[in-house]
Order: sequence, then C-alpha cells, then structure tokens
Amino acid sequence: MSRPVTDARLFLRSLRAYAGGLALLAAVALVAAAALAAWPRAVSGILGGELRHDLQQAGAGGRDLSAPIRTGFLSAGPMVDPARLWDQLPAIGASVHRAMSPALRAVTTSGDSAARSDDLPTASPADARPVDHYGVSLEAYRGLRQQARLAQGEWPSAAAAGAPVPVVVTTATAKLLGWKVGETREASGGQEGSPILRLAGTIAPKDAAADFWDLDPVREFGHVSGGGDSPKSFVGVAWVAPSAWPDLAPRFGATTAAIWYPVVPDRFTSETLPAVRSALSGFLASPPVVSAGGSSVRLPFATAVQQPLDDFIARSQPAQTLFAILLSGPLVVALAVLAQGARLVAERRRPALALAVARGASPGRLRAELAAQGALVSVPAAALGFVIALVVTPGAQPLAVPLSLAAVAALLPPIALVLAAGSLDPAVRGSAAAPAGRGSPRSWPSAWLC
Repeated sequence: MSRPVTDARLFLRSLRAYAGGLALLAAVALVAAAALAAWPRAVSGILGGELRHDLQQAGAGGRDLSAPIRTGFLSAGPMVDPARLWDQLPAIGASVHRAMSPALRAVTTSGDSAARSDDLPTASPADARPVDHYGVSLEAYRGLRQQARLAQGEWPSAAAAGAPVPVVVTTATAKLLGWKVGETREASGGQEGSPILRLAGTIAPKDAAADFWDLDPVREFGHVSGGGDSPKSFVGVAWVAPSAWPDLAPRFGATTAAIWYPVVPDRFTSETLPAVRSALSGFLASPPVVSAGGSSVRLPFATAVQQPLDDFIARSQPAQTLFAILLSGPLVVALAVLAQGARLVAERRRPALALAVARGASPGRLRAELAAQGALVSVPAAALGFVIALVVTPGAQPLAVPLSLAAVAALLPPIALVLAAGSLDPAVRGSAAAPAGRGSPRSWPSAWLC
C-alpha cells in the first residue's frame, strides 16, 4: 500500500530533485554573507587600530583633558581657599566627570588631581656655580605611592610644628639638584617664613609611560633653563605628604590645583569617533562651573586631542571609500552568479511549475514554495558566513551592521528564485505563447512547460 502524497513529501522531493542548483545558491549566500559581514568589521579594525595608535603616540600631554584652579593672593579671579579646595578636589573631579556626555565619559577615566606651589628658590648645593639658581615646586598628590616606588630613604609624612618638611623627589631630580637624602634646604617665597625642606627619600616611576608622569615630564626629570656662560636655573618637583598640604598651602603666595582626565586610547573606535568629537567640542566650549574653596570657579579645560582626531577623520573618509570600491567588484560577481543560479533552478523547474499551475495550484503558493526552498538553504549558509566573518575579524567592535548585512545575504536567494520564476499565471504565459501557436489548444500546454 503506497503512502499518500502530502505537500511536505512533495516539498522534500523537489528539494532532492534540484539539490544541485540550491547548493549553488547556498554557496553564494555563504560567500556573500561572509564578505558583507566581515567588511565593516575589517574596516573598523584597521581604522580603529590606526586611531588608537595615533592617540597612543600623542602621549598624555597630547590627549588628556586638564584644567587649573589658581589660589592665593597673587592669583586673578575669585579668592579660593587652597586648604578647602584640596579637600574638595576628588569630589569636584567626580562631579565634572558625571556631567560629561556619555560619549566623552566613555573614553575618559574618572579623573585625577594634584596641587602644586609656584617655583620656590632654594639653597644651592656646595659645588654649584654662584650664578646658578636652584628651586623646587612643592606638590601634593594622593596617588603618589601607586605611581612610584621608593628608591631610597622613606616616604614623606606630616611635619611636626617647627620641624623641617619631609619631601621626596625622583632619582633624576635629586641628581639634577645635587640633593642627597637627609639633607635640608631652605625654600624662600613663603608668606609665613621660609620653610625648611628635608629630603626624606627618592622615588622612581613604576611606569614612566603612565599619564601622571607623561602629562608633566618635569615631575620625573626636573627642568633646566639657560645655557653656556649665562646663569642656569635648575628646578624640580618635590612631593609632600597629602595630609601636610592644607597647612603648607596657605603659606605660599599662589598655588595651582590641577584636575585632569586621562583619555584612554583603547576605548576609541572609528564608529564612535564622531560622537566623541562632537561631545568634546561641546565640553570645551562650555566650561563647567564648580564650587571650589568657598567660591564659584569656572574650569577652563584644555586638550590637544582635537588635532589627532581631526587628522584621522580627514584620512578615514577616503579610506572607507577605497574599501567600499574594493568590495564592490567581488560583490557584483557574487550577485551575477546568484542571478544565473536562480535562473538555472527556475528554468529546470519550469515544466513542473507549469504542470502544477495547470492542475490548479495557486501561483502565490508556488512562489512561496520557491522562496521557502531558497531560504531553507540560504539562511544556514548565511549564518555560517556570519560566523566565519566573526572568526576572521577577532576583536572588531561592530555587530549590528554585519548581522544586518548577513541577513540581507540570506534573503537574496529566495528573492532571486521568485524573480527568476517570473509570472506563473497561466493566462499571462498563454498569451505570451499565443502568436506562435495561433491560440490552438495544443499550444497551451507547451506554453506552460516552456
């Protein structure tokens, strides 16, 4: 007893009968999906890598956002209490970062801060020339022990009343100033007497490329001005204990507190760059106003990162056009193969389709069957192509656009099959064949089967 012929069995039988043509369409869908999905990821990887390299090469001084706050009687603007400001700096930095637009906040860290005096002349080493000048600027920084290791001596602590102020300098600065651990030097320039500084120890950077050191090379190496027979000036940075700054800062005519936000190159992608650049322009154009040391202070942030970003945008636009041109050639070939493959499958099935129409099958149902068979092979093939694209472009960011392009590649074979089948209406096909057969009854079946 033979099994009844169902629609499902007829569908599977037609799949087996035309498996070769459908396999060709699946291969085209796989190749097209892999190429289309890999293209934006490859472009993003190449351009994004170049952008991150440019920002890395710019250094902290060429990319970080920083703003100074001047304090003391010698500074212009509102009077700011340096001791109160020192206690408020972490909260001010956090509030400004929270107020940034999401795009800019995503590429910066939560921020850092320090406070520093102006250059203070100090005593010269014993072997110095009489015409040369030596000095230090005292700085307080809460994260010093995370950024530096102790090379010699001990870390500074709060000084007892009337005792010398313990400080540390880098090994390079100690050599520049001729200052040995344990020695004291008087620093003039204070309003309440000249503080006596004692070199408690020397330090070395844990990572010389860290933003703290790269943002201001004077911190590590000091600074020398002048040359030849003219007088030279040797200046370095000396760090005091953070807890000692509120007592020291009011003794100086002017100090500068700095807030900076490190820009992280690894967080940049070519896709998010326009939003970051726009957010940066708005942030710099409208400086935030904060309450600092009992006064309202506007923070004039500055950065040099606009130049590398603008240079990259100018280079990336023609590069993206070039990548699109390179892709268009193989894509046109794939579309041509798809069209020919769909036409081959449709022509081989045309007699069976005509017979089905003659027996009362709906043209819409036949088109749906063709589309379903095309989708049955193209969707898995396109999914495999998408996975291949992910494998060959590791670390690339975009997913939505490649997934959309892979979905388009999956839809192309079903659409191509329906278009290649043309009109399945027997009346239309019969009228097209009528001139050859003069409308005779024998010409109708041949018209359906052509």
